[in-house]
Formats: sequence, C-alpha cells, structure tokens
Amino acid sequence: MAARVKSTINPALLVWARETAGFTPSEAATRLKIDEARLAAWEDPANEDAPSIPQLRKIAALLKRPLAVFYLGESPPRFAVMRDLRRLSGMGARSYSPAVQLEIRAATERRELALELATDLEQEIPQFELSATVQEDAEAVGAGIRTTLGVTKDLQWHWRDNDGRTAFNAWRNLIETACRRS
Repeated sequence: MAARVKSTINPALLVWARETAGFTPSEAATRLKIDEARLAAWEDPANEDAPSIPQLRKIAALLKRPLAVFYLGESPPRFAVMRDLRRLSGMGARSYSPAVQLEIRAATERRELALELATDLEQEIPQFELSATVQEDAEAVGAGIRTTLGVTKDLQWHWRDNDGRTAFNAWRNLIETACRRS
C-alpha cells in the first residue's frame, strides 16, 4: 500500500476556516468522521501531522471553502466573522450555526458585488436614514419607523401568515422603497 501523501496546508487556516464556518472542534470531527484529537493535531502548527489531500477535500466541502484557501499564508480579511450590532458592548461574542455562517458569508459576498457594480456604473448607493440609540424608548422608535414607512396596524395585521415571510418581504420592500426615495 502506498504511503499517505500529506497536504502542506497552513494549520492556522484550518482553525480559521472551521471557526468562521461555525463548527466547534467536536462538531467538525464528528462530521468528518475522525477523532477530535486527530483534528486538533492537524490544527496545531507545532505538530507535523496534516490531512491527506482526500481528507482535505472533505474538510473543504464541510467548511464550504475552496481547497486553495488552506494553502494561503494568512486568512483572507474579507471573510471576517460578522459582528452582531444588536447586542450591547460587553455582552460577549455570539456564535452562529454553520448554516447561518454560510448565509452571512453569501450575503456579504453579494453585497460586495453589488457595491462594486454600483461603483462601476457610477450609481449612487441609496442610504437608509432612520437611526436610534439604546437610550431611546423602544415603543417610540417603533412608532417612528412605522410612521416613516407608512405602516399602520391594519397593514401589519394583513401581513400575518404562518411562516412570517409575508411580513418580512413587506418590511423589506418598504425599506428598499424608502432608500430609493432618499
């Protein structure tokens, strides 16, 4: 039997890819069907062990990353984990599921493409002008948003459905319309 050919990846990128994909070491090892100790050895820069190319392909597929990303010198800055701006400072980091992490990455990439396209077409990017602070009364802020967007209680009642998509789509359309007007 031929010797296993080890990949020459950067172990720090393996850690980065796993963490930014939303997997704990235990979850990743379970999904990859390997021991957690083996994954820890692959992620340890002081250790000589590394996954084989077929194992690296499985890792890349699980973490939804191109195979080449594991050979970079350092992690790409544009894939930074998103901050949750809805939390107060000092509340600690919030962890997201791998599925949510993937959607955040996809949305960020789409946003970057849209901004680049708008710049190339020399179009002004619409701004949403409403803002609020933590000190403001939540009811007053909500009332102000509804007034600005023209949302009545009857209209909100009309949006009710089982999965919430109707209300979400209606709010999104109103916000997008308000951005286009400003």
